[in-house]
Amino acid sequence: MYDSREYGFPDAMSYFGFYTDTSEPTKPSDACRVELLNDSRASTAEIARTVTNQEWMMHHPLDTCTKCDDAQAKPEAGPASNVVHIAGFQYLPGNAGFVGQPAGPPVVQKGDDITFVNEDFAVAAVRHSVTSCRAPCNGEYVANYPLWDGEFHSGALGYMWEETYVNARSEPMWTLDTAELAPGWHTYFCQLHPWMRGSFIVE
Repeated sequence: MYDSREYGFPDAMSYFGFYTDTSEPTKPSDACRVELLNDSRASTAEIARTVTNQEWMMHHPLDTCTKCDDAQAKPEAGPASNVVHIAGFQYLPGNAGFVGQPAGPPVVQKGDDITFVNEDFAVAAVRHSVTSCRAPCNGEYVANYPLWDGEFHSGALGYMWEETYVNARSEPMWTLDTAELAPGWHTYFCQLHPWMRGSFIVE
């Protein structure tokens, strides 16, 4: 189950166990069956990656809010940098609202890597993600905003022994290859803390 009263993300769920009494074997005709809509022959692996009776993609199929963004021009570029530090619930450089030197959107050359280091994990085991969203991606979060636009997603950065995220990384850092990104301004947010926003510029 997961709580979506304020926001919901497909790979951020909590799992609960249950007890099954196997002393009286169930006949196949009595058993419940989970299947995908329009595909009763789907494999267990396919079902495990979906919500019951709903096709599921790693990129969420819902349209994002079309009135949530505030008008904003591309911000003045910040420093040339291939590293972004995630500290104090901010992306530095490149945190939303910061422009120019020294903390505006970092500039990376197309084809170079940019690495995101989650320093909050070392301080208090707080995990973050780097999840792309359509620019300017600057409105207040609601149930369907912001959503991943499918361009890039780091997963949760940092290991937890009781894992609840489909996309998670054991190390609190992630490197993005910009070779497939178009030149220009790229915005992103944290799926775990969706008020956190950041950006970088590919040249």
